[in-house]
Amino acid sequence: MRFKKMVEQLMDTTVKDMPYILVPSYRRPDFVFAEKILSQFTNEGLQKVIIFVRDEQYKEYKQQ
Repeated sequence: MRFKKMVEQLMDTTVKDMPYILVPSYRRPDFVFAEKILSQFTNEGLQKVIIFVRDEQYKEYKQQ
């Protein structure tokens, strides 16, 4: 799904109805944590976002 379409669908979905969102990420914490991605969610919505990273990159993502 393209980013623009994903954002449109998320804007039309309430947090209560939002599915869990799984984000596999490899060496791109800046992209995942950039204003365009996670800032679109409320604190309640962020509880349904799960980011998968490799063990050796966990510290880099944890700092964000």
